[in-house]
Amino acid sequence: MSRNTFILIVSVYSLALGLFMLFVPASAAAYFGGDTANTYQVALFRFIGVLDAGLGIIGLLLWRHANQEAMRVALLGFTWTGLASLAAGMYNAYVVQIPLQSTAYVDWAIWGGLGLGSLYFWNKKG
Repeated sequence: MSRNTFILIVSVYSLALGLFMLFVPASAAAYFGGDTANTYQVALFRFIGVLDAGLGIIGLLLWRHANQEAMRVALLGFTWTGLASLAAGMYNAYVVQIPLQSTAYVDWAIWGGLGLGSLYFWNKKG
């Protein structure tokens, strides 16, 4: 897989997840185990959706860019987002003891895969 293809995949995933959280935040809160009646949780999901969609937009703007260094910068941001999200999720589950939602392990696998893949393509020459 090429660096460009990987950036496209990460960007589309991030944009789709972000738009889901932005436009149907109550459903996103329910999916991730939140309380849909809690307006603060719903608002937080909307806010996270804006950030995640923004990350996807940045990736889409760079995925066919000729400047490889700009692409590497985006990949480093994707690495941080994927691996730090994974670490935060595991911390919340195992240290803070927040109950896991039904798809936590699948989500963690995706975040970890995107983070490690981003690290790989960031480090790859060419």
